[in-house]
Amino acid sequence: MNEPVSFLRPGASPGHAVVEVIDALRQHLKQPVNRRGYIHRIRVDIKRLRGWLRMIRYHTGEQDWKCTDSRLRAIAKDLSSRRDAQVMVETLKWLSKKSRKDSEIHAIEEICARIQFDLVHHPVDWDKVKSALSDVLTTLRQQALLLKSNQVIMEGLKKTYKRSLKYGNKAFSGRGSIEDLHELRRWIKYLYYQVGYIQADYPEQYVDERKYLDKLGNRLGRIHDLHLLEGRLDELSFQTDCSDAAATVGKIIQKRLDKLIRQSAFLYKKIFTQSSSGFVREIY
Repeated sequence: MNEPVSFLRPGASPGHAVVEVIDALRQHLKQPVNRRGYIHRIRVDIKRLRGWLRMIRYHTGEQDWKCTDSRLRAIAKDLSSRRDAQVMVETLKWLSKKSRKDSEIHAIEEICARIQFDLVHHPVDWDKVKSALSDVLTTLRQQALLLKSNQVIMEGLKKTYKRSLKYGNKAFSGRGSIEDLHELRRWIKYLYYQVGYIQADYPEQYVDERKYLDKLGNRLGRIHDLHLLEGRLDELSFQTDCSDAAATVGKIIQKRLDKLIRQSAFLYKKIFTQSSSGFVREIY
């Protein structure tokens, strides 16, 4: 049997794509913190880096990768309270665009005004966040530059695909829960980012798969945001001044969730049509 050919371009380092992410994030941290999308960009790049860690976890050692991943997760959590309030406002605006009835739009606007007020109660300690993130980025950059084995990346991709398949089959089995969909969302994002690292060297590979992963990830992300909003509505439903609006918006959310789950199941079946070995074989 012939040995598989490396999927990386000749002379390319397996870790160069993540180094580019790290260097770009460092530049982003120098920008004004009140810039539009500032927190969102950091959180997305943290997810990209956590996807990388899952790709090379068996190369770095169990303790090392878990420690680095834990530090990244803690930084994201420091940003999550303010970002969650922003996400709920953005989700309400999205629902408003989808609504046609004046009564629905009025209810959405009422809830939106209440949640916008929440934003002022979630300040971020930027000195703490930037210092912690800078330390992690330095560690990750050193690890990436030392990585020499393409086989590590292929094995990591295979395991992520397998994990996504496991959670997807459970989520869309008819017995799946919203938590199963959230777990699938995490792994779909990791797989999407991992395929992106490979495309940095072979842009012609995984074109359709990455496109569908992006669509599926977006829909699962919207499901997550709507569920997050549902939790806030539950709290607001006990306040007499906005209980009616909360009930109206809750019904709108449920309709959107049902549609998004059907769309997600369709996209999932288009992507996961083979075994993990079959998925990775394309890069040999």
